[in-house]
Amino acid sequence: DGAAPGAAMWPGAGGLLACLLLAFAAFGVLERDWMGEYRFATPIWVTATALFAVCFVGLLTRIPLSRRAVAVLVVVALASGLFAADTMRTRSDTFRSAPTTPMCWVVDRYGRLFNTYADRLGITEGTLALPDIGGVLLTTRLQVIDTAGLTDRTIARARGAKDLGAIGDYLFEEVKPTFIHLHGPWARGIGTDPRLDRDYVPIVTGDYVRRAAVHDPSALALLQSQHLERGIPRSRNSCGATMVPGSTAA
Repeated sequence: DGAAPGAAMWPGAGGLLACLLLAFAAFGVLERDWMGEYRFATPIWVTATALFAVCFVGLLTRIPLSRRAVAVLVVVALASGLFAADTMRTRSDTFRSAPTTPMCWVVDRYGRLFNTYADRLGITEGTLALPDIGGVLLTTRLQVIDTAGLTDRTIARARGAKDLGAIGDYLFEEVKPTFIHLHGPWARGIGTDPRLDRDYVPIVTGDYVRRAAVHDPSALALLQSQHLERGIPRSRNSCGATMVPGSTAA
């Protein structure tokens, strides 16, 4: 058709460039990630890599190269790959040795432990409102409400508008979760709401159960005295052989 070699690639490169710019824009408007790694920049890494590959192949099809030049490019590519792999391994090992929040601790502390609470209190079905949901969803048998707002549209909108009252209204008047866990900045709009003391009783610091869901006060008193959360080590690097919904911490 008379098109220049590699010309068919440039529409795709233009599309990737547009996606890359949008990814940069999206990442730029986000607040700094407290986890310490660039997890929300994932679309940038993926799109930039694809764009580089398309442009590189396009240039190779248009510029004649000698065997020596090809050999140099291969050596540079291999050296770059080895350097990147070594850097990634070092960063991964460093983060794995001291993660910001160990996933397996979340699995046990918020997933399996609240399953234990529910079993001990005779609660067969219920909901759990908390901000750390990734590891929780691997083991919980409760329906999860994300108080950080990443997966809950109502809470996300309320936090974006800094309308803390709307968060309390949503949780205490609409959702009425069976259990609530509070910690860090995600407790804003919940921990100081008087409806928390009105409708919930603490199991341990940060862990609450809805008063109406407790049918055996002696079972609750026993849970409050046991402090099961103290037996969950934070420096866990294994979540056990299997992770299934309903598994318990004790």
